[in-house]
Amino acid sequence: MNRASSTTNAARTRTARQKAALGLLGWLAALWLCCAATPTFHASLDRQVAPVGEPVTLDLSFTGGEPDQVPQIPSPPGLQITYLGPSRQVIMVNGRISTTVTHKYTVLGQQPGDYTLPAIQVRVNGQALSSQPLQLKIVRSDPRTQLAYLRLILPEREVFVGEAFTVEVDLCLRDRIENIANVQLSPLQVESCTQLKQSRLPQRIERNEFGQFTVIPVVYTLVAARPGTLSVGPLDCSFVAELAQENGRRDPFAGFGFGVFRFGETRPISLRADAKPIRVLPLPEQDRPPEFNGAVGRFTLSLVAGPTNVAVGDPITVRIQIRGHGVLEALKLPEQPDWHGFKTYPPTENVQTTDPLGIEGTKTFELIVVPQTAGLRALPPLHFAYFDPETRSYHRIATDPVPLQVRAGASTPVPTLASEPAAHRPPPAPARDILGLKQHLGPLATSSPPLLTRPSFWLAQSVPLLAWAALLIWRRRTDAIAADPRRQRQREARRRIRHALREVRNLAASGPPDAFYAALFRLLQEQIAERFDLPASSVTEAVIEERLRPAGLSPDLCRELHDLFQLCNQARYAPGLVDADLPRIRARAETVVQQLRTFPV
Repeated sequence: MNRASSTTNAARTRTARQKAALGLLGWLAALWLCCAATPTFHASLDRQVAPVGEPVTLDLSFTGGEPDQVPQIPSPPGLQITYLGPSRQVIMVNGRISTTVTHKYTVLGQQPGDYTLPAIQVRVNGQALSSQPLQLKIVRSDPRTQLAYLRLILPEREVFVGEAFTVEVDLCLRDRIENIANVQLSPLQVESCTQLKQSRLPQRIERNEFGQFTVIPVVYTLVAARPGTLSVGPLDCSFVAELAQENGRRDPFAGFGFGVFRFGETRPISLRADAKPIRVLPLPEQDRPPEFNGAVGRFTLSLVAGPTNVAVGDPITVRIQIRGHGVLEALKLPEQPDWHGFKTYPPTENVQTTDPLGIEGTKTFELIVVPQTAGLRALPPLHFAYFDPETRSYHRIATDPVPLQVRAGASTPVPTLASEPAAHRPPPAPARDILGLKQHLGPLATSSPPLLTRPSFWLAQSVPLLAWAALLIWRRRTDAIAADPRRQRQREARRRIRHALREVRNLAASGPPDAFYAALFRLLQEQIAERFDLPASSVTEAVIEERLRPAGLSPDLCRELHDLFQLCNQARYAPGLVDADLPRIRARAETVVQQLRTFPV
């Protein structure tokens, strides 16, 4: 009986082992079938129609295998394709395991139109696979439905050659957008125009027929260089928007300048403002005054001179102020034929603006005039002419004559030296060329103490030891610098900064302006590159918004850097409008460099 039970138990054990082995073989067979299955490839878009600037998701799905490398999809003209990353999904159904790998991309439409994404060729497990072409339609954005839009505002009337006019670019954000980051605004493309200044004005709330928007305005000051129909734009802007939830739930700490909780989502947005034409008229030839030398705008004139009671050849300081609206940097004093009785020296110029756009303010000229003849009774009026684009007419203005009293100059006689007669000269004192011998030897001196008791002796003996210690410290410091490439770059950058700063100071005193602004541009490049560990050749004005402002640089310092870069660009492309007050620009640049040098990174 016991033997039969043992036999039965052994048989049951063998049966269980056989079933387990068969189950394991089944799992291995299913896994092999899964791995040996023919791989498939499928491409899809989450939608076929999208507005300009709104992202569309592109999925490349692979089942039964993975591509040898991440598929690279070229961006067709008008579309921007960005790779996001892969995701993996494993599904088991009835003992069969399937794995799907999906590579995700975002597609941003930059211009309206019908686009075709061509078939994508990839290799999976040694097999060449191809997807089907995809159709995508990009439509023009509708402000009534989109989260943001870009608006380009030009003057409503024609402008004239030489007239300063403004172009406003408004970034309009719907109230659902809580914050924006990584703002990239392309440079304003203008045809045959000189850009004087770019300024960001305070944001405002605007309600229109499409809803309530937060408007962030950026204003450009331009001057047209030739007549005709010119093109302004296009302009592109991209950023990442933080959106609140549809139910209106917001972060309670966001109003205090920082956020703790994130209830919404982030979404990349790309916007575009199309180019617009503007008509530029030439200055009329009819009724042009002879003293007109290119001033366009609206101006007033004042003159102060002193002293007024002088002799022939004495200098008189004349201070002339031109106030108004226009391109102040380009204003020049015209020739004054009525001042033929005076010798006039070149004036010094100073511009002070009163608005953020740089087209309202005062330009001051100071010059020296010297009367050439006696009897002059007045300094003749100063004549100035300008063209007013509002009234489309020329205007002549003049100062009042300044009363003078010019008298003849007194001649200074040449001094003569009178010699005294020889009979009245006193006899010279006798010379003492032989001195007496020293009669007293003085007190006896005591003998000096031994060298070993003198502190100077031990100090002299410690000099070699101190020199050896200093040499050892210098050697270790040199080895540490050689092993630290970043420190080497910083030392070299500081040396170049010192050289550039010395060059800027020398050129500010002696000129010329174009060499001064070129040296100033190199100084800004070297200082920013040293502080943020960048190649100096890659530093341009765009790095202010890309690196410096996100790093926490103060808005005032960013604005000052923008102004200095604008002056350097103006000296390169429009040297006639450059600021000639080089010492003042040098002082501003040294202040900026000192603040950058102390900025923590």
